[in-house]
Amino acid sequence: MSAPWQRSTTPALGIWIKFPLPEVLEVLVGSGVDFVVLDCEHGAFDRRSMSSLVGVARGLGLSVFVRVPGRAPADLYPPLDAGADGLFVPHVDDATAARLIVDACRFPPLGNRPASPTTRAGGWGRTSTTEYLLRGNTEVTLVAQVESPAGVANAGDIAAVAGLDAVFIGPFDLALASGLSPDDPAFHALLTRVEAATDGRALGGVAGDAAQIVELADRGYAFLMIGADTSLLAAAASSLVGLARRTSSQSEVRT
Repeated sequence: MSAPWQRSTTPALGIWIKFPLPEVLEVLVGSGVDFVVLDCEHGAFDRRSMSSLVGVARGLGLSVFVRVPGRAPADLYPPLDAGADGLFVPHVDDATAARLIVDACRFPPLGNRPASPTTRAGGWGRTSTTEYLLRGNTEVTLVAQVESPAGVANAGDIAAVAGLDAVFIGPFDLALASGLSPDDPAFHALLTRVEAATDGRALGGVAGDAAQIVELADRGYAFLMIGADTSLLAAAASSLVGLARRTSSQSEVRT
C-alpha cells in the first residue's frame, strides 16, 4: 500500500501514538485520521507492544508507521518485520546517514536488509517471496526527520538520496538545537530553507491548529502531524474539567 499522502490531493493527517494500547487505535480509527505513528522514540513502547499495535492497526485498516528510537539495525529491523507501512527516522543530519538508513531498510540489490518471510511482513510465510521483497523495496515508506541546523543545511542532499521517500521537519528539536524560538523569523527561515531544498520530495511537518493546516497545505506539505494521543486526552480533559468548574461557580453565584 502506498503512503496516505500519495493517495490524496490535500495533506494527509496523522497522530502520534505514545500509549501502547490497542484501544487507542480502535478509538482513533473512527475519527477519519489518515495514519498513525507509533512513537518508539518518546512513547512507552517496547518491541512486543510495538509489534502488537502494528498488527492491530493493520487489522483495522489503518496506515501505521513507526518512529524508531535510532538508526541502528536493532532499531530499524523490528518494525519492518512487524509489517509497518514505513518508518520515521529521527535526527537525520546528512546524506550519509540517509544512505545508511536506505541500505538497512531495502532488500538487495537496493540495500542489505536481511529477509525473513516468516514474519508479519511476509504474511507469516504465506506471501510469495516476490511480493514480500517487492513490498519491502517499493511500498515501505522511509521518512527522514530533519531537526537540526546541520540537517537543514544538508536537506537537499538528504532528499536526493535514492530509496528515501519523504522528509519530515521536527520543529521542536529544531528549535532547541538552533537555540531559536519557534516565533523567531530566523527559525521560520530555517523551515523555508528546508521547504525549498526538498522541493519535489514529499514533505511533512507539524500543525497545531486548523489555520496552520491550511497554511502548510498552501506551502506544499504532503502530510502533517496534528497531535498525539497524550495531548488530545490532556486537552479534552482540561477543557471538560474547566467547563465543569466554571459552570459550578456560576451556579453557586446564582444561588
